[in-house]
Amino acid sequence: MSRQLKFALLMVVALSPVAAQEVVATAARRQGDLVVGRVAPGGEVYLDARKLRVSPQGWYVFGIGRDAHDPLELRIRTPDGAQRRERIEVLPRDWPTEHVQGVPEA
Repeated sequence: MSRQLKFALLMVVALSPVAAQEVVATAARRQGDLVVGRVAPGGEVYLDARKLRVSPQGWYVFGIGRDAHDPLELRIRTPDGAQRRERIEVLPRDWPTEHVQGVPEA
């Protein structure tokens, strides 16, 4: 099978409605990360106790705070009522610190 045909088949499968039903960006994430995911259209997504906005196509997005350290819980409810929970571990990030000479400390 040629490379072009393999690529075309891969794209058809990857872009099909069945493959696009749920993409969950979980596992370990770092402080300051932007997380993008996708659920079936009409699904609901909750981050801890907060309901996230979901686009008509099923996309959602949220950020992890720079000071976050506790694990996050992502709850997904599909249009048929099934629920799924994902635990997101928050890893620390080494934030660079800048020092400015000649400015009094607060």
